[in-house]
Amino acid sequence: MSSKFEEPVAIACQNNAVPAASQRQYIARGLWVVDFDTGYSFESSDAPSSSRTEAGEVFNRFEEASQAGGIGTLRSDDSRLIAVGRFGTNGIRLLDRVGENENKKKGLQFSEYTVLGPGDPKYEEARDIGGTLGGTVASLKGRGDKKTRLETLLRQVEDAGYLRKPVQ
Repeated sequence: MSSKFEEPVAIACQNNAVPAASQRQYIARGLWVVDFDTGYSFESSDAPSSSRTEAGEVFNRFEEASQAGGIGTLRSDDSRLIAVGRFGTNGIRLLDRVGENENKKKGLQFSEYTVLGPGDPKYEEARDIGGTLGGTVASLKGRGDKKTRLETLLRQVEDAGYLRKPVQ
């Protein structure tokens, strides 16, 4: 069976679907959560008309990462933490509850990652690479040297022994 996506992703993700009080927990787990009021569906046509374009972009990145793997960053406006890591091809999670919200949501979890915070030597570099310009996801390909910088950052934290596997 051939895959629609063969080149690994390089993306910056923002956890817009997680309540502020729960952001640290989901970033610490390396888990990017999305919603768009579609439950477990990955069909952008199931999203409200006002968010179909963004839902389609996000769902495409989920599909791309689940088929080809890749690298990325994960942040939120409600936390100063940022996760950087690698996506494997089995990272999709279906979530019955996110924080106090019991609406069904989808997640994409790093296969290995680290979490950086203020004071970490690589923190500012990760924050600069991970800016999404207010969106839920942004491709790092074609955005200057951000993809190369993220690859370098991941090698550095791996060489330092900081990459870890997620708790399921």
